[in-house]
Amino acid sequence: MGWCRLRISLVCFSLAILIYVPVIYAEDSIGYRYTNQLLDALHHCDSANYYTDVASRAEERVAILMNVHLADDEILRCQTTISSFQNEQNKDVKNAAAMVYAATNLLRQHISVFIKFLSEERVSATQAEIDASGAKILADLHADWKLLTESIAFDTYVLIDPAKEHDPSGPLPFRISKDERRWLQAHINKLFGEQIRVYHEGKKRGEQPDLSAVVFGVMVIDNLLRSETYADHKQSTL
Repeated sequence: MGWCRLRISLVCFSLAILIYVPVIYAEDSIGYRYTNQLLDALHHCDSANYYTDVASRAEERVAILMNVHLADDEILRCQTTISSFQNEQNKDVKNAAAMVYAATNLLRQHISVFIKFLSEERVSATQAEIDASGAKILADLHADWKLLTESIAFDTYVLIDPAKEHDPSGPLPFRISKDERRWLQAHINKLFGEQIRVYHEGKKRGEQPDLSAVVFGVMVIDNLLRSETYADHKQSTL
């Protein structure tokens, strides 16, 4: 009976190690912690992208305004998630977070302009002037989403050491462990897996599926995490 209890205790202790060790290890890797939080932040951004897209196609001003407000809420959640890393001592993480924060700041500024535009009566404006103003705001938002995609790419400097030559070869110099890479891939699959799957299935059929700017940026991270060597990474295509 005592041996049986001892075996149960050992099993429980082993399970506790399996549960808690990854968490302790993850705290030791700033690259893992930042990228994990970045993915959560980008999930909010992708929701915001959806709302601005819905708003651009809606006909009723009330519906447009509601979706733009929802987009602003999601961008704010993104900034809240990423803001703590702006004071990080690791300069690569600090710079990467600052780039994402700056891009989302521009988004919020243009969303604020959009909200103001939608809230005004514009009695004296012609329909052509109203349409032109709306088109300009949507163009600014489109440019902001593109800038956010570019800022996501700075996560590369968080995940791997900079190359020391123009055309590097050999294994990728990851700054995070294989387990952390696997955990990040699982997190990507949880948050964006369905969109990525639909995209790849469409590509196999010879189509060019629509892909949001945010998910495109996430796939850049995903491709890097799945690559073992520089050659693997060069061959991976979106």
